[in-house]
Amino acid sequence: MNNGIDYFINQLQLNGLVEKNGNYNVACPICGNSNKSVSMKKGWFMVSDDGEYATFHCFNTGLNFTFSEFLEKIGEIALLDEFTNQKKQSYMKTRDVVKKKKINTIKADTKMIYKKLSSKSFESIKNHPDHLQYMRNRLVPKEIIKNCLVYTGNKWYNNYVVIPFINGDRIYGFQARSITEKSFYISKLNDITILNYFNIDNDSNVYVMEGAFDAFHVKNAVAVLGASKGEHYIKKIKRRVYLYDCDQRGYTDSLKMAKSGEKVCLLWKYISEYKDINNYVVSTGDTDIMTKILNSIYSGTDAIMELFKIKRKYGYFDVEEKNEDKLQREKIDNILKRK
Repeated sequence: MNNGIDYFINQLQLNGLVEKNGNYNVACPICGNSNKSVSMKKGWFMVSDDGEYATFHCFNTGLNFTFSEFLEKIGEIALLDEFTNQKKQSYMKTRDVVKKKKINTIKADTKMIYKKLSSKSFESIKNHPDHLQYMRNRLVPKEIIKNCLVYTGNKWYNNYVVIPFINGDRIYGFQARSITEKSFYISKLNDITILNYFNIDNDSNVYVMEGAFDAFHVKNAVAVLGASKGEHYIKKIKRRVYLYDCDQRGYTDSLKMAKSGEKVCLLWKYISEYKDINNYVVSTGDTDIMTKILNSIYSGTDAIMELFKIKRKYGYFDVEEKNEDKLQREKIDNILKRK
Protein backbone atom coordinates (compact mmCIF):
# COMPACT_ATOMS: atom_id res chain seq x y z
CA MET A 1 0.00 0.00 0.00
CA ASN A 2 1.39 3.38 -1.00
CA ASN A 3 0.60 5.86 1.79
CA GLY A 4 1.19 9.55 1.25
CA ILE A 5 3.14 11.70 3.70
CA ASP A 6 -0.08 12.85 5.39
CA TYR A 7 -0.63 9.26 6.56
CA PHE A 8 2.72 9.22 8.36
CA ILE A 9 2.27 12.72 9.82
CA ASN A 10 -1.12 11.79 11.26
CA GLN A 11 0.26 8.51 12.65
CA LEU A 12 2.49 10.60 14.96
CA GLN A 13 -0.54 12.02 16.83
CA LEU A 14 1.41 15.14 17.79
CA ASN A 15 0.05 17.83 20.09
CA GLY A 16 -2.04 20.45 18.29
CA LEU A 17 -1.58 18.97 14.81
CA VAL A 18 -3.73 20.76 12.22
CA GLU A 19 -3.65 20.84 8.42
CA LYS A 20 -3.36 24.29 6.81
CA ASN A 21 -3.34 24.72 3.02
CA GLY A 22 -1.70 21.36 2.43
CA ASN A 23 0.95 21.78 5.16
CA TYR A 24 0.73 20.83 8.87
CA ASN A 25 1.14 23.08 11.91
CA VAL A 26 2.05 21.45 15.23
CA ALA A 27 3.48 22.13 18.67
CA CYS A 28 7.17 21.37 18.20
CA PRO A 29 7.96 18.13 20.10
CA ILE A 30 11.69 18.86 20.03
CA CYS A 31 12.08 22.30 21.57
CA GLY A 32 8.95 22.00 23.72
CA ASN A 33 8.35 25.77 23.69
CA SER A 34 5.01 25.72 21.91
CA ASN A 35 3.78 22.88 24.12
CA LYS A 36 3.26 25.55 26.79
CA SER A 37 0.83 27.40 24.57
CA VAL A 38 -0.75 25.56 21.64
CA SER A 39 -1.85 28.91 20.20
CA MET A 40 1.85 29.72 19.67
CA LYS A 41 2.68 26.55 17.72
CA LYS A 42 5.99 26.96 15.88
CA GLY A 43 6.39 23.53 14.25
CA TRP A 44 5.55 23.05 10.57
CA PHE A 45 5.59 20.08 8.19
CA MET A 46 6.07 21.57 4.71
CA VAL A 47 4.61 19.07 2.23
CA SER A 48 5.81 18.67 -1.37
CA ASP A 49 3.48 19.35 -4.32
CA ASP A 50 2.93 15.63 -4.95
CA GLY A 51 2.18 14.85 -1.29
CA GLU A 52 4.97 12.26 -1.08
CA TYR A 53 7.60 14.12 0.95
CA ALA A 54 7.84 16.65 3.78
CA THR A 55 10.38 18.65 5.71
CA PHE A 56 10.00 19.77 9.33
CA HIS A 57 10.80 23.34 10.44
CA CYS A 58 10.69 24.79 13.95
CA PHE A 59 10.36 28.56 13.65
CA ASN A 60 11.21 28.95 17.33
CA THR A 61 14.69 27.39 17.19
CA GLY A 62 15.41 27.29 13.45
CA LEU A 63 15.64 23.47 13.47
CA ASN A 64 15.26 21.97 10.01
CA PHE A 65 14.93 18.23 9.23
CA THR A 66 13.91 15.88 6.46
CA PHE A 67 10.96 13.73 7.49
CA SER A 68 13.26 10.74 8.03
CA GLU A 69 15.59 12.80 10.22
CA PHE A 70 12.61 14.10 12.20
CA LEU A 71 11.31 10.58 12.89
CA GLU A 72 14.77 9.49 14.07
CA LYS A 73 15.16 12.60 16.22
CA ILE A 74 11.93 12.00 18.16
CA GLY A 75 12.54 8.25 18.44
CA GLU A 76 9.75 7.00 16.15
CA ILE A 77 11.89 4.12 14.85
CA ALA A 78 9.02 1.79 13.91
CA LEU A 79 7.34 4.49 11.81
CA LEU A 80 10.72 5.41 10.32
CA ASP A 81 11.21 1.79 9.23
CA GLU A 82 7.73 1.73 7.66
CA PHE A 83 8.37 5.04 5.86
CA THR A 84 11.80 3.92 4.62
CA ASN A 85 10.56 0.53 3.41
CA GLN A 86 7.71 2.13 1.50
CA LYS A 87 10.11 4.51 -0.24
CA LYS A 88 12.36 1.61 -1.21
CA GLN A 89 9.45 -0.41 -2.60
CA SER A 90 8.09 2.46 -4.68
CA TYR A 91 11.46 4.00 -5.67
CA MET A 92 11.69 2.68 -9.23
CA LYS A 93 8.12 3.80 -9.91
CA THR A 94 8.11 7.20 -8.21
CA ARG A 95 11.32 8.47 -9.83
CA ASP A 96 9.96 7.76 -13.33
CA VAL A 97 7.78 10.49 -14.82
CA VAL A 98 4.24 9.12 -14.81
CA LYS A 99 1.71 11.34 -16.52
CA LYS A 100 -1.39 10.68 -14.43
CA LYS A 101 -2.84 14.01 -15.45
CA LYS A 102 -2.32 16.48 -18.24
CA ILE A 103 0.70 18.59 -17.44
CA ASN A 104 1.95 21.89 -18.79
CA THR A 105 4.88 20.87 -20.98
CA ILE A 106 7.14 23.06 -23.10
CA LYS A 107 6.16 22.94 -26.76
CA ALA A 108 8.77 22.15 -29.40
CA ASP A 109 9.68 24.64 -32.10
CA THR A 110 8.07 23.84 -35.46
CA LYS A 111 11.57 23.82 -36.99
CA MET A 112 12.65 20.94 -34.75
CA ILE A 113 14.38 18.16 -36.67
CA TYR A 114 13.56 14.57 -35.76
CA LYS A 115 15.41 11.47 -36.85
CA LYS A 116 14.76 7.75 -36.79
CA LEU A 117 17.96 5.93 -35.95
CA SER A 118 18.59 3.22 -38.53
CA SER A 119 18.03 -0.34 -37.36
CA LYS A 120 21.08 -1.29 -39.46
CA SER A 121 23.37 0.67 -37.14
CA PHE A 122 21.43 0.85 -33.86
CA GLU A 123 19.99 -2.07 -31.90
CA SER A 124 17.92 -2.29 -28.74
CA ILE A 125 20.02 -2.47 -25.59
CA LYS A 126 18.16 -5.65 -24.54
CA ASN A 127 20.23 -7.56 -27.11
CA HIS A 128 23.53 -6.45 -25.48
CA PRO A 129 24.03 -7.90 -21.96
CA ASP A 130 27.16 -5.86 -21.09
CA HIS A 131 25.51 -2.53 -21.98
CA LEU A 132 22.31 -3.55 -20.20
CA GLN A 133 24.19 -4.50 -17.04
CA TYR A 134 26.12 -1.21 -17.11
CA MET A 135 22.85 0.76 -17.03
CA ARG A 136 21.43 -1.45 -14.29
CA ASN A 137 24.57 -0.98 -12.21
CA ARG A 138 24.05 2.79 -12.46
CA LEU A 139 20.45 2.23 -11.19
CA VAL A 140 18.92 3.83 -14.28
CA PRO A 141 15.10 3.49 -14.28
CA LYS A 142 13.63 0.71 -16.41
CA GLU A 143 11.55 3.23 -18.37
CA ILE A 144 14.77 4.93 -19.49
CA ILE A 145 16.69 1.71 -20.17
CA LYS A 146 14.02 0.27 -22.46
CA ASN A 147 14.47 3.20 -24.88
CA CYS A 148 18.26 2.96 -24.97
CA LEU A 149 20.19 1.66 -27.97
CA VAL A 150 23.63 0.32 -28.86
CA TYR A 151 25.55 1.36 -31.97
CA THR A 152 26.45 -1.66 -34.10
CA GLY A 153 27.81 0.01 -37.23
CA ASN A 154 31.45 0.33 -38.28
CA LYS A 155 31.78 4.12 -38.58
CA TRP A 156 31.38 5.07 -34.96
CA TYR A 157 32.39 4.16 -31.40
CA ASN A 158 32.28 0.71 -29.85
CA ASN A 159 30.99 0.04 -26.32
CA TYR A 160 28.70 3.07 -26.20
CA VAL A 161 25.15 3.19 -24.81
CA VAL A 162 22.92 5.54 -26.78
CA ILE A 163 20.43 7.51 -24.64
CA PRO A 164 17.88 9.16 -26.96
CA PHE A 165 16.28 12.57 -26.34
CA ILE A 166 12.60 11.84 -26.85
CA ASN A 167 9.66 14.16 -27.47
CA GLY A 168 6.57 11.95 -27.52
CA ASP A 169 7.82 9.03 -29.55
CA ARG A 170 10.26 11.01 -31.73
CA ILE A 171 14.01 11.45 -31.29
CA TYR A 172 15.45 14.99 -31.45
CA GLY A 173 18.99 14.02 -30.43
CA PHE A 174 20.93 11.64 -28.21
CA GLN A 175 23.86 11.23 -25.86
CA ALA A 176 26.17 8.25 -26.21
CA ARG A 177 28.09 7.11 -23.12
CA SER A 178 31.04 4.72 -23.09
CA ILE A 179 30.63 1.74 -20.78
CA THR A 180 34.40 1.25 -20.49
CA GLU A 181 35.80 4.77 -20.00
CA LYS A 182 34.74 8.29 -19.02
CA SER A 183 33.77 9.70 -22.39
CA PHE A 184 30.59 10.64 -24.20
CA TYR A 185 29.26 12.03 -27.45
CA ILE A 186 26.30 14.38 -27.97
CA SER A 187 24.49 14.46 -31.31
CA LYS A 188 24.11 17.81 -33.07
CA LEU A 189 20.82 17.08 -34.79
CA ASN A 190 19.32 20.22 -33.19
CA ASP A 191 20.61 23.20 -31.19
CA ILE A 192 18.82 21.84 -28.15
CA THR A 193 20.73 19.04 -26.44
CA ILE A 194 18.78 18.96 -23.17
CA LEU A 195 17.61 15.58 -21.92
CA ASN A 196 13.93 15.26 -20.87
CA TYR A 197 13.18 18.89 -21.84
CA PHE A 198 9.79 18.22 -23.45
CA ASN A 199 8.53 15.87 -20.73
CA ILE A 200 8.73 18.11 -17.65
CA ASP A 201 5.80 19.61 -15.74
CA ASN A 202 6.47 23.32 -16.18
CA ASP A 203 4.06 24.24 -13.36
CA SER A 204 6.22 22.47 -10.72
CA ASN A 205 9.85 22.80 -9.65
CA VAL A 206 12.14 21.70 -12.47
CA TYR A 207 15.68 20.71 -11.47
CA VAL A 208 18.30 21.86 -13.95
CA MET A 209 21.23 19.45 -13.73
CA GLU A 210 24.43 18.72 -15.57
CA GLY A 211 24.60 14.94 -15.96
CA ALA A 212 22.04 12.44 -17.23
CA PHE A 213 22.71 9.74 -14.63
CA ASP A 214 22.14 12.20 -11.79
CA ALA A 215 18.95 13.57 -13.38
CA PHE A 216 17.54 10.04 -13.74
CA HIS A 217 17.19 9.90 -9.92
CA VAL A 218 15.35 13.23 -9.62
CA LYS A 219 11.69 13.78 -10.38
CA ASN A 220 10.96 16.50 -12.96
CA ALA A 221 14.60 17.12 -13.90
CA VAL A 222 16.45 18.01 -17.09
CA ALA A 223 20.13 17.42 -17.90
CA VAL A 224 21.94 20.07 -19.94
CA LEU A 225 24.87 17.71 -20.62
CA GLY A 226 27.45 20.48 -20.84
CA ALA A 227 25.55 22.35 -23.55
CA SER A 228 26.67 25.97 -23.87
CA LYS A 229 23.90 27.08 -26.22
CA GLY A 230 20.92 26.04 -24.12
CA GLU A 231 20.45 29.06 -21.85
CA HIS A 232 17.48 30.52 -23.74
CA TYR A 233 15.78 27.11 -23.59
CA ILE A 234 16.34 26.89 -19.83
CA LYS A 235 14.79 30.34 -19.36
CA LYS A 236 11.51 28.90 -20.65
CA ILE A 237 11.35 26.76 -17.50
CA LYS A 238 9.22 28.79 -15.07
CA ARG A 239 10.18 27.27 -11.69
CA ARG A 240 13.78 26.24 -12.28
CA VAL A 241 16.11 25.11 -9.51
CA TYR A 242 19.79 24.63 -10.36
CA LEU A 243 21.31 21.47 -8.87
CA TYR A 244 25.05 20.93 -9.35
CA ASP A 245 27.65 18.43 -8.15
CA CYS A 246 29.16 18.87 -4.69
CA ASP A 247 32.65 19.97 -5.77
CA GLN A 248 34.58 23.16 -6.57
CA ARG A 249 32.87 23.63 -9.93
CA GLY A 250 29.45 22.94 -8.42
CA TYR A 251 30.13 25.56 -5.74
CA THR A 252 31.24 28.12 -8.35
CA ASP A 253 28.22 27.51 -10.59
CA SER A 254 25.81 27.57 -7.63
CA LEU A 255 27.26 30.88 -6.43
CA LYS A 256 26.94 32.39 -9.90
CA MET A 257 23.28 31.35 -10.13
CA ALA A 258 22.46 32.48 -6.58
CA LYS A 259 23.96 35.92 -7.26
CA SER A 260 21.84 36.23 -10.40
CA GLY A 261 18.66 35.60 -8.39
CA GLU A 262 18.12 31.93 -9.26
CA LYS A 263 17.12 29.16 -6.85
CA VAL A 264 19.81 26.59 -6.10
CA CYS A 265 19.79 23.18 -4.43
CA LEU A 266 22.83 22.66 -2.16
CA LEU A 267 23.23 19.00 -1.19
CA TRP A 268 26.66 19.18 0.48
CA LYS A 269 25.29 18.27 3.93
CA TYR A 270 24.03 14.96 2.53
CA ILE A 271 26.19 13.74 -0.37
CA SER A 272 29.49 15.67 -0.32
CA GLU A 273 31.44 12.45 0.28
CA TYR A 274 30.17 11.10 -3.05
CA LYS A 275 30.19 14.35 -5.10
CA ASP A 276 27.08 13.63 -7.18
CA ILE A 277 23.65 12.07 -6.78
CA ASN A 278 24.25 8.96 -8.89
CA ASN A 279 27.38 7.98 -6.96
CA TYR A 280 25.54 8.61 -3.69
CA VAL A 281 22.48 6.50 -4.58
CA VAL A 282 24.53 3.65 -6.08
CA SER A 283 26.95 3.60 -3.12
CA THR A 284 24.43 3.92 -0.28
CA GLY A 285 21.19 2.53 -1.69
CA ASP A 286 19.38 5.56 -0.20
CA THR A 287 16.07 6.02 -2.00
CA ASP A 288 14.97 9.17 -0.17
CA ILE A 289 16.92 11.64 -2.33
CA MET A 290 13.86 13.79 -3.14
CA THR A 291 13.32 14.66 0.53
CA LYS A 292 16.94 15.76 0.79
CA ILE A 293 16.53 17.88 -2.33
CA LEU A 294 13.37 19.56 -1.02
CA ASN A 295 15.22 20.30 2.23
CA SER A 296 18.16 21.91 0.42
CA ILE A 297 16.63 24.59 -1.82
CA TYR A 298 17.85 28.14 -1.20
CA SER A 299 17.53 31.53 -2.85
CA GLY A 300 18.62 35.12 -2.28
CA THR A 301 20.53 35.89 0.92
CA ASP A 302 19.86 32.41 2.34
CA ALA A 303 21.63 30.85 -0.65
CA ILE A 304 24.63 33.18 -0.35
CA MET A 305 24.98 32.46 3.37
CA GLU A 306 24.72 28.69 2.89
CA LEU A 307 27.32 28.82 0.12
CA PHE A 308 29.62 30.85 2.37
CA LYS A 309 29.44 28.05 4.98
CA ILE A 310 30.15 25.45 2.28
CA LYS A 311 33.11 27.49 1.03
CA ARG A 312 34.66 27.68 4.50
CA LYS A 313 34.11 24.00 5.29
CA TYR A 314 35.50 22.61 2.04
CA GLY A 315 38.13 25.21 1.22
CA TYR A 316 36.63 26.35 -2.06
CA PHE A 317 37.61 29.61 -3.79
CA ASP A 318 35.55 32.12 -5.74
CA VAL A 319 36.38 32.77 -9.39
CA GLU A 320 37.07 36.42 -8.61
CA GLU A 321 39.52 35.42 -5.87
CA LYS A 322 41.33 33.05 -8.20
CA ASN A 323 41.73 35.78 -10.83
CA GLU A 324 43.05 38.19 -8.20
CA ASP A 325 45.61 35.58 -7.09
CA LYS A 326 46.73 35.18 -10.70
CA LEU A 327 47.11 38.93 -11.19
CA GLN A 328 49.06 39.21 -7.96
CA ARG A 329 51.39 36.41 -9.06
CA GLU A 330 51.91 38.05 -12.46
CA LYS A 331 52.72 41.34 -10.73
CA ILE A 332 55.35 39.66 -8.53
CA ASP A 333 56.83 37.83 -11.53
CA ASN A 334 57.18 41.09 -13.44
CA ILE A 335 58.98 42.73 -10.51
CA LEU A 336 61.39 39.79 -10.29
CA LYS A 337 62.07 39.94 -14.03
CA ARG A 338 62.96 43.65 -13.81
CA LYS A 339 65.52 42.82 -11.12
